[in-house]
Order: sequence, then C-alpha cells, then structure tokens
Amino acid sequence: GGVLTGTWPNDIRLAFPDTPVVIHEDAVNAARAADPDAPNNVGTRLVALLEREGQLVPVTDGTEIADAVRVRSAPGHRVGHMCVHVDGPDPFVHAADTFHNEAHVAHPEWDTSADEDPETALATRRRVLAELADSGARAVITHMPGPHAFRIARDNGVLSLVAEQP
Repeated sequence: GGVLTGTWPNDIRLAFPDTPVVIHEDAVNAARAADPDAPNNVGTRLVALLEREGQLVPVTDGTEIADAVRVRSAPGHRVGHMCVHVDGPDPFVHAADTFHNEAHVAHPEWDTSADEDPETALATRRRVLAELADSGARAVITHMPGPHAFRIARDNGVLSLVAEQP
C-alpha cells in the first residue's frame, strides 16, 4: 500500500523511512508468528523492517493516534483490521474494508468472500454500519469508486448509503 519500496523479497525498504507506521497489535503478533519465507508474506518482513528502523507503532482498540484521531478494531477481514475515526463536530470514519460496495449496506451478508474470518467480518460489518447510522458520521471505504464520502441512513430498520455531494 505504498509503505515499501525496492524489490521483493530481498531488497525491500521503507518508502518513507522517517514516518512511524501504526499497526494493530494483533497484526503485529500474527506477523511475528508467521513463516517469513512463506510466499508473498509481506507482513512478517514489513513488521521486522519497521522494528529495525524504529518506526513500528503497535496499537490496540481505541488508541488515539493523533489529536481527535483514534483507531477502532474491525476484525474479520484481516487480522488487525481497523477503522480510523476523526472526532469533532462533523465526525468522519474511514471504514477501510468493512464493506466494499453500496449494495453491502442493505445486504452485509453479500460481502464475505474476501474475508479471512467471514463470520467475524459479518458481525463487524453490521456493527460498523449500525454505528455509522447512529452517529450520522461521514465515512469512506477503501473500495468505493472515487473519493466520495457518504453517510448511512436508517429508515424503518433498513440501512442505505447516502452519497455526499463532492
């Protein structure tokens, strides 16, 4: 995702060597426990490199990583998956990979094929969608086309995505 540069697997470097990288402690622990020589195991090499360079910042659920910016655990998609919350008068949430398409708002059960733990991911997806509807926070997700923010609305118990005007 832009953190590394160089040639895989033996010449990887940090693309921004003076920048700390926040990773959920569950993902850090999983990376440390994994076989570093497994095919495409970027996580183990990345965590080791970040530790060597002193740029690894392990966090837990609810950690404030900057003023009014905190991370929330969103398990199921990948180990250590998190959402980023920006608090304030008009709160904002980067919901990352909790869902991938507008249709998944009304049908969260349609979005499990890419998840490591589909049952946990579905529970997380439902929780995040309910929290977004309850809070009225603006949000974005990783795989939504374009950089468009949205809000989640609830009408008679049915959730829908309401796009923000650019």
